[in-house]
Amino acid sequence: MFDDDEFKELLKVWTTCVAHRPDLIVKIIKEINVLISAIGDHPCSSHFIEHMVDLCFQQKSIIEKIEQSVLLVQSPKFLNEFKLKYKTNVLKAYQNSLKELTNQINPLRILIRIDVETKYQNAFLRELIEMACEDIKIDDEEILQDLFYKPDSQTFTCFVLFHSSFRTVHIRQYIIDRLLTQSISWEDIGMRWDELLAWRNYTNQQRVVANKVWALISEVSSKQFEIDKLINTENDKMQEKLKIIEIIPSCLDIYCS
Repeated sequence: MFDDDEFKELLKVWTTCVAHRPDLIVKIIKEINVLISAIGDHPCSSHFIEHMVDLCFQQKSIIEKIEQSVLLVQSPKFLNEFKLKYKTNVLKAYQNSLKELTNQINPLRILIRIDVETKYQNAFLRELIEMACEDIKIDDEEILQDLFYKPDSQTFTCFVLFHSSFRTVHIRQYIIDRLLTQSISWEDIGMRWDELLAWRNYTNQQRVVANKVWALISEVSSKQFEIDKLINTENDKMQEKLKIIEIIPSCLDIYCS
């Protein structure tokens, strides 16, 4: 039986021999469950897992095509180690640009592509997507700008709402919760004139997006929120206010004459 130092040295020599062969590394990772099981609870098992995960991150092609290797691994220890390294080695470099889904090398975009290709069936991939979204900041102003004032299907917020890769991700629920809060506020205290104008002045494309957004909110709302009904009610109230404003000068003239 090898001692710890001998094991580490042999592992280093072995992996050095295959480090220049991404295709061979992929085959090894595919079978990593067998190797981890064979090592069992040996004191060197943790080092073996860490070393093999590090080997993955030395290969760009493996990280960009994890569906061919890492997503086939079942070992929780390996997957947990991979997840930690993925955050520090991959996501950290893009933490301020993960919303930019048009960027071909954006890791979140890559994860979404893989999720689509694997038909949304891999639970570990969902964990990586959730982790990628953890540090993404979205405030109320951005949500309303993208989904109400100038609704646009190409924005990150809209993409999160409707793409299947985000259906269980916390950030999607956060956006829904903020829209629900806004709808309750509108029902309680009414809508401003600029909000009514924004709705009235939509282009056809914006109208389609807005209707889709608020149909979703209506589905998840316990009060069955209806944006069209609210808009009509608020428009009527606003017209009444405008009528009052129009007659004020006449009333003043009569009062002062």
